[in-house]
Amino acid sequence: MRKKKVPIPTLPQKSCGKNRYNSEKEAVEVARQQELLFANENLQLKHYFCAFCGGWHLANHNVQKLIF
Repeated sequence: MRKKKVPIPTLPQKSCGKNRYNSEKEAVEVARQQELLFANENLQLKHYFCAFCGGWHLANHNVQKLIF
């Protein structure tokens, strides 16, 4: 007789109010797409893990051009 798998309930995901990506890979892919779309604005996005919600987020780091 086979044992039935007992479903394990998943905890509700906390929200910290930011766009949440489920994996680092997903966050990196979205960051690269956004950087290409906004290349003329020198957009640079960094990804980081959020200990609060357990997801990945992007941080905006605009590069300002120095004009001399």
